[in-house]
Amino acid sequence: MRALHLTKENLPHFESRIDRITSPAQRRWGRMDPAAVFAHLTRALMMSLGKLEMPDQSNIFTRTVVKWIAFETPLPWMRGLKAPASFFEADPAGLEMERVRLKAAMAEFVKELEEKPTRVVNSPIFGPMTLSYWAKVNGRHLEHHLQQYGV
Repeated sequence: MRALHLTKENLPHFESRIDRITSPAQRRWGRMDPAAVFAHLTRALMMSLGKLEMPDQSNIFTRTVVKWIAFETPLPWMRGLKAPASFFEADPAGLEMERVRLKAAMAEFVKELEEKPTRVVNSPIFGPMTLSYWAKVNGRHLEHHLQQYGV
């Protein structure tokens, strides 16, 4: 299955799948409960909007080869890769609060994409990318975690 980009047209599709995640028991792999997954996805979206700055750790290999493998091929993503611990800290208010935040971040990204598709935001691993390319990255990232929960 080819991952959808996070765009205005695809936003309802992603939102409806997010709404179907209710329990850690749904998870097919990994340790993150749904609230942590939602927090993780929200932080990644904030990073793609330039609202969460991370140190640039990219290099020629990650900006070319790794980026190409991750986003231009149909190869499934590896499971168990680690992001910074802060990317998984869920709000003590729990699942529903994180779900609301994730959907708000998705809507914010889509709005910004519609207004400024060529705006460039730096990725700490993949280097500078336009919001149009971030739409592909965010869609693939969402798809990976939605599959983690079987939705």
